[in-house]
Amino acid sequence: MKLELEIANRIRELRIAKGMTQEQLSDKIGFDVSYLGRIERGKSANIQINTLEKIIRALDEDYATFFSFEETENKYSTILHGLSLSDNQEELLEIIERIIKLEQK
Repeated sequence: MKLELEIANRIRELRIAKGMTQEQLSDKIGFDVSYLGRIERGKSANIQINTLEKIIRALDEDYATFFSFEETENKYSTILHGLSLSDNQEELLEIIERIIKLEQK
């Protein structure tokens, strides 16, 4: 999938996972809701870096998490993607942290 469509899908899925409407996200970043809609549909492929940064901050994500796309062969990215959409993030993070500590012994 093209990067612009991956980014569009990621914005939409993170917004939905956080229970936000397009209106709420567009208000938070100070953009017109129709512009955000075009971005989410992949109709605004030339999105500026500062616009993307505003969206990522408004979604309260870090760059690594935002750029973890669903369709990838990278296991780390796949796990991060699933974790970012989970309703049980804190519980899963604690389990992962315990596994890492066991592995380090």
